[in-house]
Amino acid sequence: MGVFYLAKHYTDVVILKNNNNQTHMSIRLQNIVKSFLRIYNNAAPIFPNSKQYERYANSLIRHNAKINIAFCMKGSKNSKNLWNIENFKEIISNLNRYYKSTNISFYLTGAKNYFNYCQTAVINNNTYNLCGKTSLLELKEFLNKMDILISCDTGTVHIAAATKTNILALYGQMSYTNSMPISHRATLLSKTPPACSSCFCIKNARECPSYPNPKCLSKITPEEVTETAMKILKNRKQEDYIIN
Repeated sequence: MGVFYLAKHYTDVVILKNNNNQTHMSIRLQNIVKSFLRIYNNAAPIFPNSKQYERYANSLIRHNAKINIAFCMKGSKNSKNLWNIENFKEIISNLNRYYKSTNISFYLTGAKNYFNYCQTAVINNNTYNLCGKTSLLELKEFLNKMDILISCDTGTVHIAAATKTNILALYGQMSYTNSMPISHRATLLSKTPPACSSCFCIKNARECPSYPNPKCLSKITPEEVTETAMKILKNRKQEDYIIN
């Protein structure tokens, strides 16, 4: 039996970086394809044209506040990316005091079965629970009208990455180098302890030794998120949102 030289059947060879395990999978695939085709640029995520849902997205905005902030407080069913909902409530309270409630609105997004969970964060009359009230493309159009999305590592941050919305994403056990939203408008907060950097509790949150307040997220404080969100809003070019 002769020697089979598999290399003879190669059409090309692509050399990947040594730190491949710390590279986002979508970027890894892009690197392979782009190297093969000899193209050297990056591409942001895209969605099908959703302009037909813009009217419905507009109908979800309750009043003409100067600042509209969206939240996604909970990920998939067994996600360990759970940040104590009391922290989200504190952020809403902090931003309400700073910008005054008549100038700011808060919208809670998520799946229908998270409606009751998120309802506990509706602490004033300018906070609206939209869980289960949007389809994928309706959500995309709605997020496009928000000034900022504040979220744990959820699918919603990746939908927002296809819009002009600013993103403030909180990362726990998943390395942000592998799962961050591909958007120049994204700001990431992560303080995952070294011992938790390779989490084995991803599929079942309750296996986490520090459930229901995972240490990988607990070190991120509401004050830090509030301050970061305010900096993002201040840096917007459209207008100065500071209310005296």
